[in-house]
Amino acid sequence: MFRNEYIAKIGFTRTLDRTCGQCGGLYASNEKDHCPKCNQALIIPTHQTDEGPRPYCFTEVTLYPMMRQESKDRHAKRTAAAKGLLYTIRMTLWGHYDKERNVVLPDNRVQYLVPKRTIRTLFNSPPQLLPFTAKDKSQKIEMKYTFDGREGDQIEFLDAKQTAQAEMDGAKSPTPTPETAAAPTPDVAALTAQMGQMMALLKQAGGVLPAPDPANSGASDSSTEEYAPDAKTLDFEVSTDPFTTE
Repeated sequence: MFRNEYIAKIGFTRTLDRTCGQCGGLYASNEKDHCPKCNQALIIPTHQTDEGPRPYCFTEVTLYPMMRQESKDRHAKRTAAAKGLLYTIRMTLWGHYDKERNVVLPDNRVQYLVPKRTIRTLFNSPPQLLPFTAKDKSQKIEMKYTFDGREGDQIEFLDAKQTAQAEMDGAKSPTPTPETAAAPTPDVAALTAQMGQMMALLKQAGGVLPAPDPANSGASDSSTEEYAPDAKTLDFEVSTDPFTTE
């Protein structure tokens, strides 16, 4: 099952409800009334149905998922190393068609989809992946989700408390991994003295050291089992992503 969920800030919202009859471009009526290419007056877009031409419009909402800055930087570094493309996320909501009046109105939620507001979105259908050239001339990918309530898609408007909590969660840094305690620095003088004692015993024994007396060793016969390393306590070196900073 496909499922993508975002907690994101709204970048901007634009309802495309006008088109150029000659060039075919789509525009927002609150921004333009003439085509910027051919200067023709813009008209309401329509598509052909069995009952004749039917008007339509849709609203695009740019979303900026909330992420820690270090996560953004790490993602950008990985993408650059893989010679990949960064992306932007947009959500499309189709307008409502009023059959009696033969008019189309934006989705009722559009009036609340204002810039900088935090929302939670859930999409159960894959996005369209559309390459485009950004203003800085870099190549990017647009991930465009078409909101569809029939698929169980959701939009939740977060209040101030929920937004603050989401920002706190996004700002939290990962818990640092505890550093392994450094081994104590060996006492060279003590080791030298111990080695000298062993050499003296070896010389007295004619080159062969006597076996230790279990009665005086302070350890039982099962001492080797008691101090055998437990596999669960061993530390294994784990290969990590070379671009991971953590």
